[in-house]
Amino acid sequence: MYMNGVQTIDSSIFRNNLSSYLEKVSTGGVMAISRFGQKKAILMDSLSFKIQSTLMGLLDKFPNLTEREEETLNILMNKKSRQNLINAMRDIETGSVVSSNELFT
Repeated sequence: MYMNGVQTIDSSIFRNNLSSYLEKVSTGGVMAISRFGQKKAILMDSLSFKIQSTLMGLLDKFPNLTEREEETLNILMNKKSRQNLINAMRDIETGSVVSSNELFT
């Protein structure tokens, strides 16, 4: 079942299939766990949790963000944009990129 675009699983089903659900969220997924039809918990990968926790902490410290800062936070809070950024950083680390000179020559 999906609620607000997030897969929702009953707690008893989650408990019986814990390892498979942990595997699903380990790559950036988010899952809601319900009990008696009400969401009780959210399961997400640790990187997404760290990023969102850090961003929420920053929002408390800086109540008057500039437009550029807000745009950066929106990019980091959007799962797809964040994943694209992480993939690009991995490509740079592994050398899976070409310079603009190589691209246009």
